[in-house]
Amino acid sequence: MVSNSGSFILGGEPISKAILGVIREARRELSVISPYLDICDWNEAKEAIAEVKGRQGGVSIQFFVSKENQWEHTRASVEWLEDNDIEVIPVERLHAKIYLNESTALVSSMNLLKNSQDSIEVARYVDDSIGKQEIRDYANQIKALAQGQAQCARCRKSIPRSFWKPLCLDCHREWRQVNAIL
Repeated sequence: MVSNSGSFILGGEPISKAILGVIREARRELSVISPYLDICDWNEAKEAIAEVKGRQGGVSIQFFVSKENQWEHTRASVEWLEDNDIEVIPVERLHAKIYLNESTALVSSMNLLKNSQDSIEVARYVDDSIGKQEIRDYANQIKALAQGQAQCARCRKSIPRSFWKPLCLDCHREWRQVNAIL
């Protein structure tokens, strides 16, 4: 574990424990962004999710998975989540793995798979306000992409999703003027 003011790097088995911790500590919101899921045989993960779902006052829970994913374990996990009234949102070309609640963020190479505990993985655990906000902003961009919207790369205004046009019209005009001077 390497520390750096409000964040630290994890490797190996502590990653799955940290992921379960992010899930269990959710009080208002939980976002799990993982292209692949396999929680059907991972009782500890299912118990943590069910615990959060049953929390008094309600916790907003969203799972984002790869839209292209046809892996049977992910399908079974999605069915389990939906049977427990948890929102599952497919995202095209998803490869990011982010585990986020209102107080903590974890960015990892690890999908939410029990078998990944045996793989060589790395994660950065972030609990400082600036780092969390940067990760939350990125997670919100993924959510917007899933809903057919994106954010301008400069001002964060909502814009139609386009790989080739990452700026809103105003920022694009400003960018063209600056580049014309250079």
